[in-house]
Amino acid sequence: MNVFKMDSNTSAAGDELKDLQAVNNSIVRTLLPAIAYLSVLIVLGLSGNLLVIYVFAFRTKTTVQHFYFISLAVFDLFCCLISMPAEIADIVFFYMYESEWACKILRFFVVFTTLNSSITLVAISIDRYRKICKPTKRQITLKKARLSLILIIGGALLFSWPAPLLYGISIVDTSVTDLKGHDCTFADAYKGTTIPVIYNSALFFGFVVEVIVMVVLYALILVELRRHSRYVKTIRKQPARLNAETTESYHSSFHCSSVASAEDLALSRSVEDYADRLTQNIFQDLFARSASMNHLTALALGDHVMNDRNESLLSPKCVKTDENKAEISPILNTLLSLRVTSLSTTSGDTTMSEYSASSHKDLNPTVMPPSSSTSTGISETGSHKKTAKRRKKRNYKSIGAKTTLIAFLVTVVYILSYLPHLIIQVAKLIHHLDDNKGPIVLYNIVIRSFFLSSVANPVIYATFNFRFRAELKELFCQLCRRL
Repeated sequence: MNVFKMDSNTSAAGDELKDLQAVNNSIVRTLLPAIAYLSVLIVLGLSGNLLVIYVFAFRTKTTVQHFYFISLAVFDLFCCLISMPAEIADIVFFYMYESEWACKILRFFVVFTTLNSSITLVAISIDRYRKICKPTKRQITLKKARLSLILIIGGALLFSWPAPLLYGISIVDTSVTDLKGHDCTFADAYKGTTIPVIYNSALFFGFVVEVIVMVVLYALILVELRRHSRYVKTIRKQPARLNAETTESYHSSFHCSSVASAEDLALSRSVEDYADRLTQNIFQDLFARSASMNHLTALALGDHVMNDRNESLLSPKCVKTDENKAEISPILNTLLSLRVTSLSTTSGDTTMSEYSASSHKDLNPTVMPPSSSTSTGISETGSHKKTAKRRKKRNYKSIGAKTTLIAFLVTVVYILSYLPHLIIQVAKLIHHLDDNKGPIVLYNIVIRSFFLSSVANPVIYATFNFRFRAELKELFCQLCRRL
């Protein structure tokens, strides 16, 4: 009798396992669109974020914003390598998730990488706010940005460490009556308690606070940019003498230099990044020189200076060469030989001389007397004028507003990609969502909507960052030539 009962129990368990396997396979076939969605995100996210790291870390000058973009790309890379494949496993073993440790690691990395990205975006918004609205105040330096990354990771750990404790294997109902499955969700020990509610509420509250901070900062930036734009228009209406005197007074404080090697033509790669880092320091110089100017007038005048500098700096005639010599335009001479030691503030701001030292260390220029072309500039004709005009317009916008636009778009995409996830969490209150195959597919895609931001960021950089796009073109051209 005992043997018969054991055989009967074994047979029943085997039949139940077969039934569970059949139900699980049916769900997996239904959720193939969700699996395909995650698979596409993995491929695009891996390739896109690797390119971001390559360009910003190895092909451009590392600025504060580039450092934060690299950090975002690293977090997104972990998301594509660990979180997304683990989510696919969660779908494949919809009712048959047996590994508790895999479940805990999955939930931890999903929360950890998401929090790292969101806090990094807050840091980017603070950096943009200080550069646009507080140009003469203490700024975030590259050293401070690296230290802030430690705080960012620490903050993410603070909110993500409970995840592996709370999540685990839970027994769930299936579409077959009296047939139970196993899912990776809050562990059975915490079901019916307020702990999961408290944890989710804390994450939701943190997300809301971050969104409020970023919205307020970017709103203040927008207001400042609009005021700045109005003052630029006002300055342009002034006699040309005002701009000429201001520019002449500004450039008279610097020495001129040129580079005596044709190899220095490669400097054009780093000019745009260097000019971007220098923008706020130019504003500081204007404030120091023009105590009688109000804040917005100084910003407007600084805009004119950067406008003129970038036109000469990046125009086709910026560099002219003969067989063995290269001569850099007067604007690039100015950038290469900046010698300012009296513009540091009492609060310990980074001075322009610090940037000068770093630029000379990297570019190693030879100081030479200004030539006639240095004082008069190089004339441009025909298509060169048109090209210079286009570059002038592009670089005028990219110095401040376009950089801020990229950061703003990255933030908006993150918020919009996370909102459906939050909405579906509320929708989970609706019972029997699994009964309809249409909603269950939509549910399993929307619940993972926040993964979109990990893929969208490289697209934003390629669309709005000229330097990033140019480096990608050059990389692909090199690959094509090797094939």
